[in-house]
Amino acid sequence: MQTLDAGWDMAAIGEGESTLLSLVDAKGDLTGITGLAYRDATGNLIRTGKAKQRDLNDFPGFALKWDKFNALEITRGCIYACPQ
Repeated sequence: MQTLDAGWDMAAIGEGESTLLSLVDAKGDLTGITGLAYRDATGNLIRTGKAKQRDLNDFPGFALKWDKFNALEITRGCIYACPQ
């Protein structure tokens, strides 16, 4: 995987919204988190399968809590057609 070969420790496979939230909740334990690619201690590529795709409407473009509104654009997919 090109991202890992470029020196990154971990990469998201496909959509990363649910993977990111799972990583934060996991507090360092990768067990059961889907949507990841990383290398184990021996350098073997580990893929944890496809992550659950989140509805983009779950990510509003404003914060009601602080009554703040920003321009926000969220799209799906890689415009460069990167291999996964």
